[in-house]
Amino acid sequence: FDTLTRWIEAASKVRFNEPTKIDLLSNINFSELKEEINFLRDLLIPLESPVVFCHNDLLAANLMYNSETKEFHSIDCEYGSYNWRGYDFGNHFCEWAIDYSNPNYPKYTIRPSNYPRPSQREEMFRAYLTKYKQLNGQNVSINDDEINKLQIESDHFLMVPHFVWGLWAVVQAGSSTIEFGYLEFAVERIQHYFNLKQELLKKYKR
Repeated sequence: FDTLTRWIEAASKVRFNEPTKIDLLSNINFSELKEEINFLRDLLIPLESPVVFCHNDLLAANLMYNSETKEFHSIDCEYGSYNWRGYDFGNHFCEWAIDYSNPNYPKYTIRPSNYPRPSQREEMFRAYLTKYKQLNGQNVSINDDEINKLQIESDHFLMVPHFVWGLWAVVQAGSSTIEFGYLEFAVERIQHYFNLKQELLKKYKR
């Protein structure tokens, strides 16, 4: 939450001279986002998601597959740090919905219909738990409670990366020379945060 606060402070100081960018930035209410930090704190801490070393940017381009060993390896770990396990799953599942191959501006497309289905999530959870238990010398049997806990964690954390990367994109818009629609990206991702928040509150009747 300290990191989110710092990102909000940095993003809220970004200024533009171009009317189009000023108009886009006006869609982001930084005072409202500050209030969301308290909401997220009250929502996420009770989940007791384990704190582990996370990649924090696990999109498809940061995964490499070794066809000989049939293993995946993560690369580009510059955002790696200790974080809640649920965040890494939520961030990875978010990336299922984002296509960065769009050749036209703003150079990306977000398709919420591409979020993984529960069955797809479960397949990944089972693979994760199996490997985790193997590495720790534990019995690799996996029960429904373990899968359900990961489903709940990923449900709750799915919206959080939209919040984080939305703020990141505002900061990038103020400094990057890369041809990418950072402000459009920021506005869309923060809107997806609020959309997923409402879906979560409805699903868990909060």
